[in-house]
Amino acid sequence: MLYKEFNFTNAAISYNLNSNVNIKNSIALINTKLNSNVVNANLPDGKYNINKNIFTSTYSINIPNLDKLYFATKKHLKGKIRVFGNIKKDKDLLITGNSKTLGGNINYKLLNNDFTLNAKNLYVVKLMDMLMYPQIFDSTANIDLKYNLLNKKGVLDANLIDGHFLPNKLSFLINSLAHFDLTREIYKKTTIHSIINDKKIISDLDMKSKLTHISSKKAFVDLDKEYIDSKLLLEIMKRPIYIKLKGKLTSPSIKIDASKFLKAEIKRKAKEEIKKQIEKNLPIQNFFKGF
Repeated sequence: MLYKEFNFTNAAISYNLNSNVNIKNSIALINTKLNSNVVNANLPDGKYNINKNIFTSTYSINIPNLDKLYFATKKHLKGKIRVFGNIKKDKDLLITGNSKTLGGNINYKLLNNDFTLNAKNLYVVKLMDMLMYPQIFDSTANIDLKYNLLNKKGVLDANLIDGHFLPNKLSFLINSLAHFDLTREIYKKTTIHSIINDKKIISDLDMKSKLTHISSKKAFVDLDKEYIDSKLLLEIMKRPIYIKLKGKLTSPSIKIDASKFLKAEIKRKAKEEIKKQIEKNLPIQNFFKGF
């Protein structure tokens, strides 16, 4: 048994490491357990072929409090996670894994520096809760991620299924200004395409409901500074409202330009009113019919 304590940026990490090794016919059978105040890991059936220089094992990792990873992530997180997978190390390093979390299923693979992740049916509200971000949208999400650990660049594609807005500052402002309740709309499919460069993300967004279409091009997010700079186009029954989000990611300032929407709405209501007046005034109605 090995006990040690380390300090990473003022985060004390203590652990117990137990490892049993049995060597027979150039094969080392290894059973390893790591228990710490941050993470618990188990490699129960490690096998190292000394002649071929190949190591294989299954593993399980349990992190009961994700926020204790702050020393590494520099981001406060909420909740817990448990993952299971396989390791193979020969001339390459291959790690595969699976976790049933956030209401869905996550599969991932690390091949040397290339990391890929596929997530199915994640609850967006649970994901936002884990990231400790405001919960403004409810749906299930399918996510594909490709990321290189060495150059810290990658691509993320997400499809959000059967989503709807939860009451928030933006939906309140739209309701007050346009007399339209965004929270009543159902977005069958929302697509997000993101380019990742370290902790800076540029995204395109597209989402449609029966009465609305919301889109954004090159929305910018800096995860390190928790900063957002984004322009949204919200079309309500094809009438545009322009929205600017800028500032702190959890509570950005919101600027709305609804001048074109209001002009179109005034024209629509004027036409409806004229039609009503004509319908009430039968002689005038008949007069127009004569022409």
